[in-house]
Amino acid sequence: MRATIVFVLFVLGPVSADDALESALSRLRTASPKETDAAIKAILEAQPDRAAVLARLKKPFAVAAKQAGWRTMQATDIHGVARPFELYVPESLVGKVEPVPLVVSMHGGVSRPAFLENPGQRGTASLWVKSADAEGFVLACPAGRADCVWWSDAGAAHVRAVIREAKRHAPIDDDAVFGTGFSDGGSGCYYFAMAEPLHFAGFLPM
Repeated sequence: MRATIVFVLFVLGPVSADDALESALSRLRTASPKETDAAIKAILEAQPDRAAVLARLKKPFAVAAKQAGWRTMQATDIHGVARPFELYVPESLVGKVEPVPLVVSMHGGVSRPAFLENPGQRGTASLWVKSADAEGFVLACPAGRADCVWWSDAGAAHVRAVIREAKRHAPIDDDAVFGTGFSDGGSGCYYFAMAEPLHFAGFLPM
């Protein structure tokens, strides 16, 4: 997300009102893939100063969680492909806007022909729920299968999309996204650590 916004910096014009900048950047922050172009256009039309944009990016965005517990959702990647995932938000975070960590748990057994149903509630990710409640972090569980393994282009795009979608539903700290996983999920951690580490602050492969 920050990379997308930083790209906009090169074509920005003169200074505009602070509230217009806040509104435009917040819209981009929560935009779905289909809404991204319109959100970027809104930023350009606001014509903010580059320094103002950079200063705002250093501050958290107030995206309050509206629903607690498990939710089965879909995340659309940069290729326009939508795949399922599960999101868990502790009750204590509902209505809060202070940035919190996100743990992305990648399940094992990605050789299956179909997506694993309820990857968060049925697999090892369920062991994270007590910690999420106690420590106050959000848990995201992407669903993989044989044509969407974590170390493939499709699987990596899906995980990135899950992170982006989670940020639309909870106040995720951009600098506190952690990856974990068991078996194939652990292999996914190693892949991201080596190939795409900038999306994460750390990993716990199992």
